[in-house]
Amino acid sequence: MPPLLPANTAVLLASSAALELARRASRRGPAGERLFRRWVWAAFLLGVAFLAGQFAVWRQLAAQGIYLSTNSHGSFFYTLSGAHALHLAGGIAALGWLAFRVWRDPAASRRWFEVTALYWHFMDGLWVYLLVLLFGLK
Repeated sequence: MPPLLPANTAVLLASSAALELARRASRRGPAGERLFRRWVWAAFLLGVAFLAGQFAVWRQLAAQGIYLSTNSHGSFFYTLSGAHALHLAGGIAALGWLAFRVWRDPAASRRWFEVTALYWHFMDGLWVYLLVLLFGLK
């Protein structure tokens, strides 16, 4: 397992936590709008940080001489984490769009928030599953 991977996973989980904090703030009505905006932006920035961290993880693997064609485990990791990164990039685009919408009109963005948060939480859960699949079963 690349040394940066656990810390990078913590960043992704923190982004989900930020969305949950945004959900709680949104339930406060107009009084929570400011916090709602901030937590949505935090989730977006943490998502970007995770994606940047994934590139750093791939560089760590390459520095160790592990490439897509080195062995089957490396091949599975690059393939699955690459597919996850592509899907996560779509989620980051949705979070960015949501953050812009929330900044303009938090009340009108609730449904979009719920859909985006559900997708984001699914991607986080999938990432944890992939880590268990690739590194937890030996």
